[in-house]
Amino acid sequence: MLNFFKRNETIYSPCSGLFKTIDEVNDELFASKKMGDGFAVVPSDTEIYSPITGVITMLAPSKHAIGIESKNGTEIMIHMGIDTVELNGTPFNIKIKKGDKVKRGQLIANFDYKQAKDAGKETDVIVIILNIKNIDLDQTSMSQVNSQTEIGSLPK
Repeated sequence: MLNFFKRNETIYSPCSGLFKTIDEVNDELFASKKMGDGFAVVPSDTEIYSPITGVITMLAPSKHAIGIESKNGTEIMIHMGIDTVELNGTPFNIKIKKGDKVKRGQLIANFDYKQAKDAGKETDVIVIILNIKNIDLDQTSMSQVNSQTEIGSLPK
């Protein structure tokens, strides 16, 4: 089938909190876009929702990162906190497993960001689009968002 029938995908915030552009994330790997373009949200609650509809492709053993691939082939990674891999899964309660189909807005994890912060970790929930170089963001830096907030459009 021809790709021109595919529509642009919309990506939503994975949680409520303060929106940040990817270059504002205090981690060079993410801020430099070496892994891909994206954005972050400093969470104000513990619930993490799927920002797109797709299939769970990866769950980090330490529970801090989740991969999702959409029907259109967009690959994203949700990375909860900076250096939270060092916490060995403690602040995370994952609600899905690899291979599960998820809908946008479905609860996929709980992230006890206060526990991560108490352990000296930054709590940004980072969404990276792994196979797209640039995304068009609808939000501006430091705006309040929730899990129903449209963040931007992903090209086909």
